[in-house]
Amino acid sequence: MYGEMEWLKVKSLARQGYGFKPIGRKLGLDWRTVKKLFYMPETPQPNLGRRPLF
Repeated sequence: MYGEMEWLKVKSLARQGYGFKPIGRKLGLDWRTVKKLFYMPETPQPNLGRRPLF
């Protein structure tokens, strides 16, 4: 799972003119993951769903 820091870095590098592939290389992420993070409207939230105990 990716957090707020990765999301912010992707947004920042994209504003500087980098494409998905160069951002991925720079951050060590797949370009598809970079694309997914770029198009998220807000920071990714952790999934806090609970599993049943039985």
